[in-house]
This record gives sequence, structure tokens and C-alpha cells, in this order.
Amino acid sequence: MENSSVYFTQLTRGYESITVPVPWGHIAGKWWGPRDVQPVIAMHGWHENANTWDPLMNLMPADLAFLAVDMPGNGLSSHFPSSTWYHTIEDVSALRALIKHFQWTDPVSFLCHSYSTGHAYIYAAFYPNEVARVIAVDFITSVGVTMETFLPGKHKLPTGGERLDRVIDIVDGVIGHPPELTLEQHAKFYCRVTKGSLSLEAAKHVLQRSMVRSDRDPSLYRSTRDPRGAVRFWISFTNEFILELGKQIKCEYYVISSTPPPTFAERLEVHTRGEQILRASAKRFELVRVEGTHHVHLDHPERILPLILRWIRGDDGPGQGRSLARGKL
Repeated sequence: MENSSVYFTQLTRGYESITVPVPWGHIAGKWWGPRDVQPVIAMHGWHENANTWDPLMNLMPADLAFLAVDMPGNGLSSHFPSSTWYHTIEDVSALRALIKHFQWTDPVSFLCHSYSTGHAYIYAAFYPNEVARVIAVDFITSVGVTMETFLPGKHKLPTGGERLDRVIDIVDGVIGHPPELTLEQHAKFYCRVTKGSLSLEAAKHVLQRSMVRSDRDPSLYRSTRDPRGAVRFWISFTNEFILELGKQIKCEYYVISSTPPPTFAERLEVHTRGEQILRASAKRFELVRVEGTHHVHLDHPERILPLILRWIRGDDGPGQGRSLARGKL
């Protein structure tokens, strides 16, 4: 990915690290911009963290505020207790706790990538009068559970029983510590997992917030992410239920879609139906395709910056509305 490394070598804008107490520990985040302004809440994709937004935040105007959060079990946020599972609805509950902590009076706005779009989508359906807008990068709706999620199928995914056993083994300590590798080795593995969706520089930048140095060899790192989050039990609802939820969403809803679109036929079908529902239910809906991969916001933030600014500031077109910069804490 040419010319993308500049976004990771020239991160000059400052931020404030924050922690929000919750019953199981804390939620960590990075507050960009003025503290007397209600921020846009920025959420990361699966197995990532608040660092995913650094390149974009570095380009943002100084008067806009963003709170990029580490969702539970990721980045610097606490893991859920062993008695709790990683479902989408647990993340939505954590998001609700975060918002109630700050006692914001204006409707909230979300900037989300990939699977965290599901958190914003569900939150906007549960609290339709408390959300101003959702800006989603490369997802439209939440991801639903299907029979193939738990039973043997053509995708050769682990069965529900195999996944359940793995989570129990993690809690019981049967599965040991994660491997200790160099940061570059971790990043190369993550690039393979994402099928080349992000550059090596981007992967290293994101992963370093979820890594600690080895006690035995300081040149090596191990992941601090909760391994339970890697077991696909985090899907909470069926696709049909998710699509019905979309009818409750009343806020502005904007989608940035990379090219090409999702490859799984079922996911593409759900996104297509979700788009139709949101065009009818949302206050405003707009979908814009940009050149780039699923991680376009990391390697090419300049491609999505003008869209996000238009939708937030309401400068023109379907995204017109009140500037968040006037929403006080």
C-alpha cells in the first residue's frame, strides 16, 4: 500500500488518555480535541483498539472532539470477568455505561468501523431519541447469527460445541499464554488474518496498544487482548431480528463502503436489505463508495476525511445538521 506509512511516522496531534470506571474495571480511551465539547464516540473493529483512528484523528480540525475507545477486552480496557461472555449486547451495555458516566445532554454521534457498527446500530435502535448520527466505515448493520455459526458447514468453521469448549479452556487456564513474537511477526500474522486489508505499518501501529513486552526477552511481545473475544460466540441476534431493529433507527445514518463490497453472499444480502430499511427509517441515509480496502481509514484516511467532516459539520448535501462543536458537556 503505497504512501501510507506517512500516517504512522507523522502523528503530531496530541490527545488525552482517559479511563472510565465500570463495575468490572475500566474502559480506556483517547480523547482528541477540546474537553468542553461533547465528542463523537469512535469505536474500533474486531480485535483492534483506539489506535485504529490515529491517522484520521491526526487530520481532523482542532475544534472537533472525538473519544476513541478500547472496547472491553481490547487495548487498555479491562477484560470482562470470567463469568461474562463476549456478545455484542455486552459491548452495547459497556457503551451505555460509558455514555451515562459523562452525563451528556445532547444526542450522541458514533464513528465506527467494521463489527463495531453493530454496537452503534443496536444502540441507535434501543435509544432512538438519544442518537444524532451513525457514521459507519465498511459495515451497514450488525452481524447476525445463523445455523452455520454453530453447526458444521461449507465454511468449515468450528462447531458451537468446539467454540464453547475453547472458551471454557481459556477460563480454566488450559490454554496457556499467547505466543511471544516480535511486533513485526505479530503484525505480519494480523495482515494474513485480514487477507491483506491493511499495511504492515498500520498493523504494527494498531497492535502496539494491545501488546506488552516479554519478561524474558524485551525484543518480544505478547498480546493482552482477551482471547475469549476471538471465539465467535459474540453474535447476539439473528439476521431477521437485526433487520427488524433497523426499523427503529431514526437518526442520520451514513456509510462509507470500500471497494469491493463484502464477499460473503449472506452478509451482502443482509447489508442490501439493511440499506433498504435504513433508507426508509433513518432521518437521513447516505452510502458512499471509496477506493480502498476494509481498513481504508487506517492507510488512506484522506479518502474518507471530507465525507466525515461534511456529515459532522453539516456543510452541504444530505448530511446537513448542527455542528457537534457547539454541543457542550
